[in-house]
Order: sequence, then C-alpha cells, then structure tokens
Amino acid sequence: MTNHQRSILKKTLSLGHTREVSFDRISVRLYAMELGDNPACTIGAPVQLSWHFEDDNDNKDLDEYEAARRPRRSLRQLILNYYRRKDILKQAGYSDKEIRAAEKRVSRIQWQRRKSMPLWSRF
Repeated sequence: MTNHQRSILKKTLSLGHTREVSFDRISVRLYAMELGDNPACTIGAPVQLSWHFEDDNDNKDLDEYEAARRPRRSLRQLILNYYRRKDILKQAGYSDKEIRAAEKRVSRIQWQRRKSMPLWSRF
C-alpha cells in the first residue's frame, strides 16, 4: 500500500485507538440509462440508471485510476436538459410513444402531489 491511498473511514474509539479502512483497488461498472419515473423532472421524460450493468472485470489500482480519470464535473454539468434526456432515451431504443407515456405518468404524479399539498399543512 502507498501513502497516496485515500482513507474512506476513520473512527477513533473511546480508548483512543483508531480504526481505519482504506482501498487500493477499484472495479468499474457501466450502467445503462433507461426511461425513469421521477416526478422531480419538470420538463420531459426522466431517465434513470438501469439495474443491469457491464462489469469490466478488471480491478485497477486506485491511485492509477484517480490519476487517469477525467476531472470531476460541476453540478451544472451533471444536469441533463430535455433534449439530452430525449436523445439518451432514443439511443436506448425507446419510441416517441413510450417517451410521451412516461411524460404523462410523471405529469399525473406531479398533479397528485400538488393536489395533496393542502393536506400536508395539517401536520
């Protein structure tokens, strides 16, 4: 193990002893995007990660991975606009009809939440 490894968990016990967990290898999984159902999506159909993934079956050294990976994206760069989400869904094989149906389901859930908001004020 090298000095560059990141400690993920460090806990000091009541007796002054420190427990530490660190990692030196990483395995990357690639998840597909699929049609989602999150009502927080305000315009268009939401996307979500699939439960199915591709495992590269190659454990990498954590330090090498961190040195080679792209820089972290800002929150603004993580937001997928309507057109990007629609493009992802089309590339995943979803039809316009399926996308519109998901948009309707999300709109219905949003309407139900707005309708129930006055009930929340009682608590």
